[in-house]
Amino acid sequence: MNRIRKSKVEKIISQLEDLKSQIDDLRDEERKQWERAESGSDEEDSLYDNVYSFEDAMSGIEEAVDYLNETIKEIGV
Repeated sequence: MNRIRKSKVEKIISQLEDLKSQIDDLRDEERKQWERAESGSDEEDSLYDNVYSFEDAMSGIEEAVDYLNETIKEIGV
């Protein structure tokens, strides 16, 4: 039983690390979009579309983290 829990926890930790990496990538992309907009190389509408896409992605990531937290609680870790 402990071996199963350990395996599930390791998998969850790995998924959380992947999510953290995705969040960092999204933040970098958002920063680049703002820099391009400030330099005048992007149209304003495109920038807003990208920001909304970023917010949608962050929402999805937050849902995944919530799911993983619930899974951790269920397996009793």
